[in-house]
Amino acid sequence: MESLKIYEESRNELAKIAKEVATSSVTINMDKLDEITKNELINALHNVISKRLPEIDATYLGVQNN
Repeated sequence: MESLKIYEESRNELAKIAKEVATSSVTINMDKLDEITKNELINALHNVISKRLPEIDATYLGVQNN
């Protein structure tokens, strides 16, 4: 089990991220997150990237071929 300090640090990092979400830039310090949160964020980013990258490539390549 992770220490209370790690959960406090993770909570602070999540609060900072929550404020940044409404801005044009979000910085995530993965080292400050507890393992569960870190893994969930990595999985969420991976899922979005895996879905969007081929869609963007198809649009980009389609535009280039015209």
